[in-house]
Amino acid sequence: MTASQAIIFALEPHNLLNTLCQKLGAIAGQTDTRHFPDGESYLRIETPVAGRDCIILSDLSNPDCKFLPLVFLAATLRELGA
Repeated sequence: MTASQAIIFALEPHNLLNTLCQKLGAIAGQTDTRHFPDGESYLRIETPVAGRDCIILSDLSNPDCKFLPLVFLAATLRELGA
């Protein structure tokens, strides 16, 4: 991993992730997500992102359950310096 490589994050498995990483010379970012019984969710970014360009790959079909996690991921990446 070099400082110039972009990092691509996908909140759920996506068919295009590996192809995009190859074509863009990027790496796949790693996250840890959990869902608690009370409906709360947890997201941790496991790949260092400070000073790096990050791309979020997301399928927004049925957006009601996918939009907020997408917003939380983007906000967390910014907070970590991406």
